Amino acid sequence: MTSNLDTAPLADTGAPPALTPGGRSAIRSLLVVTAVVVTLSAAAGIGGLAWGISSVRVAAESEALPADFNSLTIDTGDMPTAIRITSDRNVSEPRVRMRLLNTAKDDHQALQVTRNGSAVSLTVTGEPSPLFDFGPPGEIMVTLPPDVAHRLSVTTRQQVGVMLSQTDLDQLIVHNIDGAVVLGGNARRIEIHTQSGDIQTRAPIVVTDGFTAESTDGHIGVDFREVAPRTVDVTNRDSDIDITVPPGGPYLVRAQAGDHAKVRVPQTEDPARAVAQITARTDNGSISIATRR
Repeated sequence: MTSNLDTAPLADTGAPPALTPGGRSAIRSLLVVTAVVVTLSAAAGIGGLAWGISSVRVAAESEALPADFNSLTIDTGDMPTAIRITSDRNVSEPRVRMRLLNTAKDDHQALQVTRNGSAVSLTVTGEPSPLFDFGPPGEIMVTLPPDVAHRLSVTTRQQVGVMLSQTDLDQLIVHNIDGAVVLGGNARRIEIHTQSGDIQTRAPIVVTDGFTAESTDGHIGVDFREVAPRTVDVTNRDSDIDITVPPGGPYLVRAQAGDHAKVRVPQTEDPARAVAQITARTDNGSISIATRR
């Protein structure tokens, strides 16, 4: 199944990341996605502005996704697009909704939906706007019934844009160059790779099997509740790492920091006794690993 949509962004991005260099970059990305779309939406609503709003339109559309899929890939290419994955027990079918700023002459569809067996791919297409040579900004929202979300593996690929997960998934894999990653809900496994963006949990999360996070220039702050993942592997180059785990333990911890490392959890050197193994490394930042009080 292959179909195309014109689509657009959602406004609820939650608390912004801390103002580290990566955080400032993430906020710039988010402002591009939201401020421009909001401004032009308002302009379109009043009939256009003198500086040429007639050449710009805000496209919005939604489409149902198959109920039996178990793999979802979202690729926004070089378009500055925010992604939000959420669930709603009141919906009966998975659905993707997108709003996108586009030029009037760009009449081809903006979001391509492709199915291959149990896998679905969402790909943002389109050409750069003459007003914005980085491409039309937008936002994709995927809303899932909880039973569909629980079995779903999600992979996202973004050049610019914020990624927000607000549901319980089987697996989440994020590739993000310039934008924050904000985590909510739970998962069996999470893997995040970003360059100039913070990684943070909106509220304590549950990850049962493994959590991997890698950032070049962004603060990583994660808080696990109930149980810690069996393995936690966090790497940063130029910023800090903060990991909070549930009380109990013991934990097998390996921490290497350019500045300093503070480890305040019950520890063991025996992998057989450890409830979780935590590895944290940063070249030019500090590390804090603590239990929740």
